[in-house]
Amino acid sequence: EIDAWRKRQRCLPKSPMGKALGYMNDNWAGLTAFLDDPDLPLGRVGMWRGARQGYRTRFHTPLIEPYVRY
Repeated sequence: EIDAWRKRQRCLPKSPMGKALGYMNDNWAGLTAFLDDPDLPLGRVGMWRGARQGYRTRFHTPLIEPYVRY
């Protein structure tokens, strides 16, 4: 239903709705990929968790910790 709806919409491209529809149209394959393969993750949560964890461990070392202001 939403696929047919997005194709029917006509908005100015620079309006907020036009930008949202443009994003949806440009990324439709990626936005619906999990429907074909339910094992795909819905987002990049794992990637961001790994990045945050690396960020924390980088500053929590005995050599640097005295110089880091929290």
